[in-house]
Amino acid sequence: MNFIYVLKIRHSGDEDQVFLFDHISKVSDAVFEFFQMDDQRHRGLDGFQHWLMDKDYGYFDVSKELVR
Repeated sequence: MNFIYVLKIRHSGDEDQVFLFDHISKVSDAVFEFFQMDDQRHRGLDGFQHWLMDKDYGYFDVSKELVR
């Protein structure tokens, strides 16, 4: 089975952008790069997502989809 990771991401007030990845580590890299917040990696994706929403800075969602 092959999976892809779908990343929906946006800055507050902007429209969603969608990216596809073949590995979760690439998703993580893309999220921190998108927000230019490499110094926040210590929070992990879950902690960073909560931090973003708390600051009303942006949003992202990751889903794992089966490719047939």
